[in-house]
Amino acid sequence: MPNPTNVHILRSFIELCNYYMIYVQDFSTIAHPLYALLKKDVVWTWNEEVQEAFNTLKEKLLEFPILRRFDFSKVFILHTNWSALGIGVILSQLESSGSFQHTQGKAFKFPILRRLNFNKVFILHTD
Repeated sequence: MPNPTNVHILRSFIELCNYYMIYVQDFSTIAHPLYALLKKDVVWTWNEEVQEAFNTLKEKLLEFPILRRFDFSKVFILHTNWSALGIGVILSQLESSGSFQHTQGKAFKFPILRRLNFNKVFILHTD
């Protein structure tokens, strides 16, 4: 993901991160420089501290337990969210603990229909 260039794009990234914040240790501390850019009357300044926070959160979103490989012995759950701007999709699996383990996520900037190319039952959650 390229660096956000304005408050609107940064807010979208932070909203994605907020969904996974319970899995990221010290989330508030890491994200603090990014939240500071969202404050009213703050001049947009993408400095080294902000860049480090952005890179750290991107890395954390790709680490276990947030993102992992499929387990084909378990049921797949497809979470979708759409708006006039595009479609977001997260493929998850339910763990024995009752928590979701996200296996793959994708955001599309335009409407697109994709098929799951494997013979597996899955649950669909939409908004």
